[in-house]
Amino acid sequence: MKEKRATIKDVAAQAGVSIAVVSYVLNDVPNQTIPASTKQRVFDAVTALDYTPNHTARRLRKQVGLTFGLVSFWGIVDPSFTRILDGISKTAQENDLSILFLKSDIDVTNAKYINAYKNGQIDGIIVLSPHESNSEFIEQKHLELIVQNKLPAVIINGSTNMEGVSYINLDYYHSTYQCVAYLHAHGHKKIAYLLPDSSEANDKNAIKRNLGFLDAMASVHLPVREGYLFHSDQIESVIQSILNGNGPTAIVCNKSSYACEFMKTVLEMGYNTADLVSIIAANSEPSDKFLFPNLTALEIPLEDVGQNAAQLLLDNYEKRKTPATLLFPNTLFLGQTVKELL
Repeated sequence: MKEKRATIKDVAAQAGVSIAVVSYVLNDVPNQTIPASTKQRVFDAVTALDYTPNHTARRLRKQVGLTFGLVSFWGIVDPSFTRILDGISKTAQENDLSILFLKSDIDVTNAKYINAYKNGQIDGIIVLSPHESNSEFIEQKHLELIVQNKLPAVIINGSTNMEGVSYINLDYYHSTYQCVAYLHAHGHKKIAYLLPDSSEANDKNAIKRNLGFLDAMASVHLPVREGYLFHSDQIESVIQSILNGNGPTAIVCNKSSYACEFMKTVLEMGYNTADLVSIIAANSEPSDKFLFPNLTALEIPLEDVGQNAAQLLLDNYEKRKTPATLLFPNTLFLGQTVKELL
C-alpha cells in the first residue's frame, strides 16, 4: 500500500501552528514577525514528516511554467559553459521553462538550492560538476542531499553514480583514443602526447584523456617512445627533435589551447606546423576554426549536452522517464593539421 504523502496541514498540526504560519515560514515571506523558535518547530516538523511542498499543484493554480535551477561550478566566462547554457536555453524556450541561476556552494551545509526547492522557487536542478579535482567539493555529499530532499536533478560531468539521479557525462576517454585511431589510420606510428600542465594534471578530464591515449596506443600495438609524453615547457626540445629527424610525426594535444601553444612556438622558431608535424587536439574551442592552418580536433557537442540535460530533467519531473545516464560521443572537426603518411 502506497504511503500517504504528508500535507501542509500535517506539518501545521505537528508544529502546533496554523497552516498560514507554515506557509510564511517555508516561503520565507517578508514582514512577518515569527519567532525563531516557531520557525524551528516548523522545520523540525517538515523533517520528521518528510514533507515536500507540491509545487506542481501550486504552479497549476497560478498558471505559470516550471523553473529549473542551474548550479555551475564552471566559470561563467568559460566558452564551454556558454555553449551548454545555449542548449539549456533552447529547451527552456521550447517548453516554457524558466532558468534560475543559483549560487554554487562548495560546502554542502550551505547549499542554497535546497532552500530554493523547499520555498517553491525551483522545481528541479541542473548541476555542472567541476572539471578540476577540488578537495572541498564532494559530489557524493551534494547528491545525497539532493536525493534526501527528493529534488529532481541532472548532473553534467559527474564523477559519481547515485541511484535516482540523472547524469550527462562527457566522453573524455575516447577523445584521445579517437585522436590516436585517426592518426594511425593516416599512417602515423610515431605519435606523441602533449600532456596537461601540473595545474590540470589531476583534473578528471585530464586523467581520462591520459588513459585514453595510452590504451589507444596499446590497441594498435604502438610503443610510447621515450620523450613522447611531454609538457608544454618541453615544446621547443620536441620541435628540435623533429627537425633532427628523430621526433614524432604526429602529436595529440590534451586540449586545443596546448595545440595553439605548440603551433605558436613552431611559428616563433621560423617554421610552419603543416610542414613539420601533424597535430590534433582532444577538444576544441569555437576560435580554433580561425587558426591557420585550421586545427583538426575532437568536438564535444556541448549545445546538445545542455539541450538534453534540460529535456531529461523535464522528462524526469513529469515522470515520462526514469533517471538515466547518457554519455555524449565526440565528433571530429577536419581541419588542416593532419597529413597522411604514405
